[in-house]
Amino acid sequence: MNRLKNTLQDDDIRCYVAAHDEDYGSSLPGKLSTNIDNSDILIVILTHNSSNSSTVGQEIGYAKKAGKRIIPLIESGTPLPVMLQGSEYVTFTLPTLDSACKKISGFINTKISKDRFESVVNDDAIDVSVVINNYKPLIYEFDLLEDQTMIGQITSDKPVNVFIVNNRNLRLYENDQEFSYEDGLERTKRFKINFQPPRSGIWNVIIENEESDDADVDVYLDVK
Repeated sequence: MNRLKNTLQDDDIRCYVAAHDEDYGSSLPGKLSTNIDNSDILIVILTHNSSNSSTVGQEIGYAKKAGKRIIPLIESGTPLPVMLQGSEYVTFTLPTLDSACKKISGFINTKISKDRFESVVNDDAIDVSVVINNYKPLIYEFDLLEDQTMIGQITSDKPVNVFIVNNRNLRLYENDQEFSYEDGLERTKRFKINFQPPRSGIWNVIIENEESDDADVDVYLDVK
């Protein structure tokens, strides 16, 4: 587990490991489901000892329902669970574990892209003017705590849709599936944001233009 985490972090891929997030007395299923929601990918590590774990099965089932990509990393000789039948996977033995981890990290960095979407990760305030066409939405990503508030304003010369979503619904949105949003407005030329997240995690501001003509949009976003 640590070798995979270190490999991903060395390649600037942010990852979450429940075993390293002690919160004694809290709900373990709740913690896992929240972090799956806030992630793009679930990497399932299956060994001879863990393949029949009910907890692993629950995580896989939840991730599948949430529309997440699941990458199985399987110890050689371990049977693939029924829920992952038909999925491509990476196998490893102890001598080849490092190369298997590098294979997954390279795949995430080079193959899983969001070419249809322009995503911007933000730590500072945003105050920009952008042009948004009708096939490439703009997405701003913020890592928010429950006691923080995202403030801002979106103004446009043409009607645009503005959605604030968690990572689970962002993935559904990217896959053209039905999604829900915590805050937002459709077909607006002016939208004021004063958003306090219901829970800590990654929250995304999606701005999309459904018109055939480009939209000139002024974006101001900040976190207080």
